[in-house]
Amino acid sequence: MSDDRSQYVWRNTLTIVGAWIAGVALIFWPEFDKTAGDRNTLLGALFTVGSVLLSTVGSLTASRNRAR
Repeated sequence: MSDDRSQYVWRNTLTIVGAWIAGVALIFWPEFDKTAGDRNTLLGALFTVGSVLLSTVGSLTASRNRAR
């Protein structure tokens, strides 16, 4: 039973994260359209997205460990 619940929670978390990323992209789309579009801009955007995702995973892991 616990495995079903964890899959449900994980699936909901991925759905919420995906919706959040899509929402932020849509809100800032005009700003993205104005960027130079060079390699450094893309690299900076990828580092930003990666750091936010890593921070989120760390926060979720800390919360889960504290609850135990």
